[in-house]
Amino acid sequence: MIGLTLLVLLFSFGSAQAELIWSTYLGGENNDGATAIEKSVGGNFVVAGYTHSPNFPVSAGAFNDSISGQFGFGDVFVAEISRNGHRLLWSTFLGGYNDDTPADIDIGPNREIIVAGITGSGDFPTTDGTYDRSFNGIAWDAFVTTLSGDGNQLIHGTFIGGEHRDEVKAVSISENQRIIVVGQTGSVDFPVTEGAFDASFNEGDYDVFVFSLTEDLSELEYSTFLGGTGWDYPAQFSIDKEGEGVVIVGYTGSNDFPVSRDAFDPIYNDGGGFEDAGDAFVARLSDDGSELIFGSFFGGEHYDAAQCMDLDQPGNILVAGSTGGGNFPVTEGAFDTTLDGPADLFVISMSPNGEALEFCTFLGGREWERAAALIDDDEGGILIAGSTLSDDFPSTDNAFDQSFNGGVTDAFLSRISTNGRELLYSTFLGGSGNNWASCLLLDGSGGVVLAGSTDGWDFPVTPDAFDTSYNYQSDVFITRMNDIGLTISDRGSQRFSPETHMLYSPYPNPFNSTTTIRFGLHLAGEVTLSVWDLSGHRLEELAGGVYQAGYHEVVWKAEGTPAGIYLVTLETEEGKFSQKVTLVK
Repeated sequence: MIGLTLLVLLFSFGSAQAELIWSTYLGGENNDGATAIEKSVGGNFVVAGYTHSPNFPVSAGAFNDSISGQFGFGDVFVAEISRNGHRLLWSTFLGGYNDDTPADIDIGPNREIIVAGITGSGDFPTTDGTYDRSFNGIAWDAFVTTLSGDGNQLIHGTFIGGEHRDEVKAVSISENQRIIVVGQTGSVDFPVTEGAFDASFNEGDYDVFVFSLTEDLSELEYSTFLGGTGWDYPAQFSIDKEGEGVVIVGYTGSNDFPVSRDAFDPIYNDGGGFEDAGDAFVARLSDDGSELIFGSFFGGEHYDAAQCMDLDQPGNILVAGSTGGGNFPVTEGAFDTTLDGPADLFVISMSPNGEALEFCTFLGGREWERAAALIDDDEGGILIAGSTLSDDFPSTDNAFDQSFNGGVTDAFLSRISTNGRELLYSTFLGGSGNNWASCLLLDGSGGVVLAGSTDGWDFPVTPDAFDTSYNYQSDVFITRMNDIGLTISDRGSQRFSPETHMLYSPYPNPFNSTTTIRFGLHLAGEVTLSVWDLSGHRLEELAGGVYQAGYHEVVWKAEGTPAGIYLVTLETEEGKFSQKVTLVK
């Protein structure tokens, strides 16, 4: 049997050729794959996925140090790898006697790890006082659990579902500690709450579900169906910029999927008679699940599926997915206006109210592509990761790997401009086997981390990585890469704190007129951030007062300051830190 290896990679992008900072395998003797990755305290990375390997590496003191799946069934794994890729800090199994697969993870303010997915195990671990400790389905239930940040303790765990298959697709913890979950259900009796937008199953094969749980998983705050009389599959969601509402993308075979009158496309594109054709959809729900703010179809006469999304700073909805083309609505001036294969990627930007298409472009080669993750990088680019069968998938001159690697599929990482007109960066990633990217993360230092699965013995790994040897069948890969054109920005980092107080080098440095200064506090306290000349004269106090633990940014506007070398200092209760910065005119 062809297997897959799970490998995590870290990349960085810029005008220079991109390179691997580090890349490692992670796995055992059977099939292993990554499904989600998040940044943890101290710049380390938490990865989750599925494993069928009894010898998957776990740590001493782990919540569960042996696989629970019987007769070849698999467990969830959750692990933390060091920021340099050299050490596995901890790792644990999570599961019961049947198959268990995580869909997504998020990390809370106290380092707790929220894991959500699907389980076929009636003995999947749950805890006292949570919403539902009883397995509900004939075969499959959704689960939501919370692990301690060291992987040693199950803090909370609950089932949620009905009599048929219930499957989580994504989870996120909001700023007020609500745990919001999106998935799909075939259960007429899936639990919904009073006042829900849609309290009734819609008679198709599957409906979307959206629900919110309290932080301790004890109370279902709201729960609603979303769908029509066909099939409805969500892919991903984001908490909106205005509060606790959610924006959801996916694909639907329901011509009566709920849409709004002023939507970009209120009419289902029926596929022109093509079997299994469906439309992508975008929908926004209110913060209590009681109201559909808007809903829109998106597609052409063939199969169209939204597969991943993000929101940019103004709140525009960025979506990537796969399409069979037809009369797909690409925009004038887009990077690629021609369908190149049987299933190309599409990338779109839609207005926050769902009424206007900002841009739409194809991205692909002569075969098919699938998108797995999309991130707005806040620096003029949109990052997309996924998998391709196309040996002519577009790559750029500064790519880490410009050539398809000879297997059935390669992973890819691409960056397009925020107006959809330019391909800023694109690379293949893989070996001679099958290579699937499944998740993507900004590393906060100008690079990215990419994770997925591979069955290639020659997947690119680095000499000092945690595991440089292919472990048979399929392994996880984790890869970290740099030089893709990004700085140290990391929108999610404000939720975390460094292990010590830190003052980072200003960026850019040297600079002309404006530079950004970033500092981190591991404890709240009084700080003073100042700029000094080399003679010891303080030019300006940039910030002062009590700051919370976490990461902070201050912009120095030096229009009236002469060119030269200056000293930036951060004074705290634990000491004084400094960085040199050069102003050029």
